[in-house]
Amino acid sequence: MEQNLGDLAYVCPGCRAPLVVSAGHCGACYFPIELTEHGFLRVPGDSFLDQDHTLVVQALAAGNLRYYDKDERINRQFILKFSVLLVERLFDNRRDVRILSVGSGIGIDVEILRELGYQAWGTDCGSRCLVWPQRAQPEYLAQCADEHMPFADGFFDFVMCHQVLEHIGVVGDSIVVQPNSREIRQRFLDNLVRVTRLGGYINVATPNRTFPLDPGHAPNFFGVRVHGPLDRFLSSYGDMRSYFAKHDFEPLTPANYYAGTFASRAGRLGELFARYIRFLDRHPSLQGTFLNPLTNVLVHKVAGA
Repeated sequence: MEQNLGDLAYVCPGCRAPLVVSAGHCGACYFPIELTEHGFLRVPGDSFLDQDHTLVVQALAAGNLRYYDKDERINRQFILKFSVLLVERLFDNRRDVRILSVGSGIGIDVEILRELGYQAWGTDCGSRCLVWPQRAQPEYLAQCADEHMPFADGFFDFVMCHQVLEHIGVVGDSIVVQPNSREIRQRFLDNLVRVTRLGGYINVATPNRTFPLDPGHAPNFFGVRVHGPLDRFLSSYGDMRSYFAKHDFEPLTPANYYAGTFASRAGRLGELFARYIRFLDRHPSLQGTFLNPLTNVLVHKVAGA
């Protein structure tokens, strides 16, 4: 049976025609793509096995549907206290804004944005996709790699991609980069640009390569990872300027970005961190430097893809 997904704004990743799924492929060009029984799209072969994949599978098999409770709580606070405020500022509180979350994880961000009246979609290819059947509107989620995003060129007003770039161009789910990681990341970011309309915006955030502490990956010193400025796993503001050389570029404040995370609640150390973030928020000239723990950029698309 053919299923026409054009009314959900999906196009075939292969031929870019409005997507009609038939027996596990595009009805026009036979590109392999499925509509799952739970309602979300999946490109076969684009799954990425996170380090905790086996634990997620075991938890769900045992009936533990709350494995990602912490993710849900943190993502909810982040979306409401950071992303929504940014979108409201950029689009004067309009709700007819088309938003794509690349690396949507458990998909709660898309759910919240749609509850608020935005036109939102999400993509991911990691193990968090396993909990998508729990989402209220899984039909707006697509399990795919960046090069197979099922959306037309220039479709979105705003694309956001948080804590994903560092996992592009690495060996599996590790901090070991591939020899051509820079080229792989450039292609990844070019795909974000492709689906963004001329005049639209892209928000990309990743730990700052030139800031010596990385709390989120492979800790090697008191619960954090200490690294040098030549570390190729992370990206700097200079890297971002190079990746988005054709477009307008603006460093963003880290204020509210860590809402709900351990860093915002860790007693005395958490308070010192919060004070430091407030200091950076008051000094925009420092936000695009080695003093910022976060490489957080807003890109304004001003040139054709």
